[in-house]
Amino acid sequence: MQYAILWASVLLLFGGCTVPRYTPSDGKLITVKTDSLRFHDIGYIRRSNSGVEVELFSAGQLVEKFVIEKQICTRQGCLDSSDFYRKFLHVNYPKETLKHVFRGEPIFNKRDLEQSATGFKQVIQTDEYNIVYKVNGENIYFKDRANAVLIKIREFE
Repeated sequence: MQYAILWASVLLLFGGCTVPRYTPSDGKLITVKTDSLRFHDIGYIRRSNSGVEVELFSAGQLVEKFVIEKQICTRQGCLDSSDFYRKFLHVNYPKETLKHVFRGEPIFNKRDLEQSATGFKQVIQTDEYNIVYKVNGENIYFKDRANAVLIKIREFE
């Protein structure tokens, strides 16, 4: 019996609960404006193979933390991405949109993608969206005028 408990403990320790390894991040100036979210201050973005972790600080204090993987988790709890988008962004955004924006990757399956020497730009206009999304090096700009969503991520100068 002791060997079974020991063996189960070893398996759980080394393989049962793997925690994503996030890459270190330099501080960024992050702006997030939606109908229900408002933030403009320092933040850190850490990437892993499966997701992204965003920590937002104000006056040196952690005010919010997002872990975006299969679900989107905040300090208040976890939501399915469609529920999170319905509550905070726009109900019809594809489920990986926020993760791609914080990672600086193309959105909407690379729709209307224009590559440049330092990044890319996407302008997506439909009845539901009026999105301008630009990535230039480490600087990210996402604005959806139709749904009043703005996300800006900039390097410190």
